[in-house]
Amino acid sequence: MALVLAGAAALLGACGGEPLAEDSQTGEDEVLLGKSEQALCQNDGGVNGVLAALAVAAANEMRRWLPTRDFQWNTATGMLELSPYALPRCRGIAATLGCPNTVALLDMQKASASGKVTFPGNVKLDSAVLRQTLKTYWDSQVACNAAGNCPVDYHDLQFHHTAVGPCGTRYFYDAFEMGTTNRLTAVHAARFSNQLLFLGHPTNPFLAYSVEADRASVDPTYGLDASGTTATSWCAAACTMISTTSRVGACCSCNGVTKRFVRSAWNTSTYLCQ
Repeated sequence: MALVLAGAAALLGACGGEPLAEDSQTGEDEVLLGKSEQALCQNDGGVNGVLAALAVAAANEMRRWLPTRDFQWNTATGMLELSPYALPRCRGIAATLGCPNTVALLDMQKASASGKVTFPGNVKLDSAVLRQTLKTYWDSQVACNAAGNCPVDYHDLQFHHTAVGPCGTRYFYDAFEMGTTNRLTAVHAARFSNQLLFLGHPTNPFLAYSVEADRASVDPTYGLDASGTTATSWCAAACTMISTTSRVGACCSCNGVTKRFVRSAWNTSTYLCQ
């Protein structure tokens, strides 16, 4: 049995697809692909892409979707941040202590990131809109949980495989009862979507949540979720990349233009194709 959650970030030279295997792919191909999927992968200000990537980052690093336990709203900074409960879940599975991919995405709320992160179609990140949207969605999640209208089974997620999705690379996860090897049924897995309101479910097109038995999937575009590997024989088709391994100087292709990655000023795991 398998649970499928579809949706996440946008980062390829076009909305949907894998990293470039060769640096000979033309910008024209990327533009055509971007136009054909523009309606499906709506990403004004990069907000939908970042929110969907957070779903993947939480599944990869915290191995669950329990936002009101693993996240908290900081009224002083006006931003969503990790709670103290998140870090113990990340230690041992992340490349460094903490939750580097999730933190890198949350850091995109910072004003210094606004206009610097580029998405397919030359969409620029609007950090102010990202913060405002996260606050609205976060309040909805907290209210739903408090009212008892968003039940969820305590669970663990385990990465299974990836496949091409409508807005990027879809990540699939097996779902288990927390702390056990007992697989959850589709009925239980379907309730996971109750804990994705804070990331725009059900209106975020990148977060197109669906269920196939007990395997969940989410669909972030290549780059916003760390691969933890390096490659020197191809250019990554990504305007922005989050990686726990240095990408400084690595070849990249942003909207059809070949450049090099540089480290961002606001987060050490975020690289910009410039």
